[in-house]
Amino acid sequence: MLRSNGDAQSGTDARQQRRPSPGGIEGLVHVSEISKEKIKTPVGKYEIGEVINARVMNINSEERRIGLSIKRMEIEDEQSLLSEYVNNMGPATSSFGEILRENLQEKLNEE
Repeated sequence: MLRSNGDAQSGTDARQQRRPSPGGIEGLVHVSEISKEKIKTPVGKYEIGEVINARVMNINSEERRIGLSIKRMEIEDEQSLLSEYVNNMGPATSSFGEILRENLQEKLNEE
């Protein structure tokens, strides 16, 4: 159950048209929120019936519509992976000064 903006949600791509659904609540993904890459049209990006994971961006209860973002989920997944990688990194074995000194000595030895 959706409670607020920012909730993660998965659902099925029911259609790629601009006709109102016969009932229920529509989850809409604007073309600018489909992918980080620029796309001109969503046709062919997803198949009807395909499960899509998206972040809830806004809820309009009067029009019974939910604004969704697939792009936001992609960005958050990447940030999570990067954060996990950084947190699992061990301490640096060399200081910046040591690295510079080694590189300078190698350059001097080449001449």
